[in-house]
Amino acid sequence: MKHTSITIKIPSELLKLAQSLETETESFNDLVQTALEKEIKRRKNWTAHQTILKVRQEIKETTGVHPDPIPVIRQLREGNNNDE
Repeated sequence: MKHTSITIKIPSELLKLAQSLETETESFNDLVQTALEKEIKRRKNWTAHQTILKVRQEIKETTGVHPDPIPVIRQLREGNNNDE
């Protein structure tokens, strides 16, 4: 992946906390990059979740609420099929 340099404004207290987390194996840049990747993934997931909720609502409005199938499934498993 190609790297690009940017300038960002961070509150000084947040910067101090982030720099205090620096280790020999992870730089401040690595920390920011990882956090940004996680936030992008979180936002994409949130958008997908909202889309799923919207589609579910549209389906519910179109087809209505279906009855609970569990009692029928239990009857079928027990061999008590009353339709015969």
